[in-house]
Amino acid sequence: MAKIQLSPHELHDLCAALKLWTYELKDLHYKIKMKASSLGDTWKDPQYELFITIIKSTQTNISGYIEQLSTMENSLRKYADMQDELRNNFSNQMRGM
Repeated sequence: MAKIQLSPHELHDLCAALKLWTYELKDLHYKIKMKASSLGDTWKDPQYELFITIIKSTQTNISGYIEQLSTMENSLRKYADMQDELRNNFSNQMRGM
């Protein structure tokens, strides 16, 4: 298993970046869907169906990336929170000595 060599603060910053990327991918996913749909209003040939098949595959991939980023962000946030809690507990114990 890989070791994380980041402070809790750095992990929280990374989580914020992952969340931003997730929002950006969700926005891109929506824009692709809307653009492809609007093209169907004027593009009336068999190539459009091929295009839509490719776009749907791309959207499926983007959805997978969104899910992975969200899962990663949640896991890293929990890890950072645990690190914060451990450091706080240790500091409190040291003050009590």
